[in-house]
Amino acid sequence: MQTFETLSFRGQLGRLRRLAEDALAEYRIQHARLVPLAHSENTTFRVDTPSAERYVLRIHRTTGSPFHPPRSMAEVWSETTWLSALRRDAGLAVPEPVATADGSFLTLVASESVSEPRVCVLFRWGPGRFLDAGLTTSHLERVGRFIALLHDQALGFAPPAGFERWQIGDLTDEVTANVASAVGEQFGSKAVSTVEVVMDMVQQARRKLGTGPHVFGLIHADLHQENYLFHRGRVRAIDFDDCGWGHFVYDLAVTLSELRERRDDRALRAGLLRGYRAFRPLPPEHERFLEVFHGLRLLQLTLWFLEQRDHPAFPDWETEARDGLADLRTLASRLASSDRRRSLAPRGESLCQLVE
Repeated sequence: MQTFETLSFRGQLGRLRRLAEDALAEYRIQHARLVPLAHSENTTFRVDTPSAERYVLRIHRTTGSPFHPPRSMAEVWSETTWLSALRRDAGLAVPEPVATADGSFLTLVASESVSEPRVCVLFRWGPGRFLDAGLTTSHLERVGRFIALLHDQALGFAPPAGFERWQIGDLTDEVTANVASAVGEQFGSKAVSTVEVVMDMVQQARRKLGTGPHVFGLIHADLHQENYLFHRGRVRAIDFDDCGWGHFVYDLAVTLSELRERRDDRALRAGLLRGYRAFRPLPPEHERFLEVFHGLRLLQLTLWFLEQRDHPAFPDWETEARDGLADLRTLASRLASSDRRRSLAPRGESLCQLVE
């Protein structure tokens, strides 16, 4: 039998469909119609049952990178635990996990046709409509309010025993060495210099912000416009797979990062921050870190494309990664020459020289 990793996109999806059917049996769901939604790192299917119920099944990846590690069963359980708390304590519209027949919110499914057992989790389908070109400042105000309420809930959330989520942007010596090695192997020393500059800027920003409870806690970490939607004036967020411990300002940076190419990006930014500040403080000295955390987001996306180089869904991974490196270089140069950049780094011109 051909190994799973060497299959085409369609071949991989076919085998994962069979695994999905096995996973649904754990939820006592049979004869459902499975509609593929995504197959990149994780794989998701819409599940339509004969009784007209609708769900989303997520099949987790087994590979990752230092910036985007695969999720353990404990981490997936922790995600479902926080989602349940967000629904219960804050009344936020987030995915509702569904329990298996034995009461667990996840299951581990093995199949001979797939190389390793996969963690699977089922969510109820939530109503709503995605917007992109149609986004207005009013929509972004609502998103800002949603993020503020999510952060408020995170402040009061007491993780139960066994709760595990990754720390976003934790650039340990091991992580930075692995990133530099991966980038250097594919794109050379100049690219390594660029990512090292950005990682240094992020580290300085993280140190300045600290990890006090009002600046650091559980965050969504991937709240772009394909992960929030609107239903009857209410914001609904999906895909908490990347949630973890991080700086609250990073959530805002991710949302804004995906809007930068729009002509009305300044107005949308103002709307997002206005909505956020209506419920939570965002001091100007914290707002100025948005640009640096935009750099962290760019770096994560660039490394994500590099990570996908063997995946059949991403034949253009190299172009995407090179574009990301170019954006990082531009951002690093801009930050290095600004007053904001100089206020973050007391080391003279060393970083500036690297990006010139």
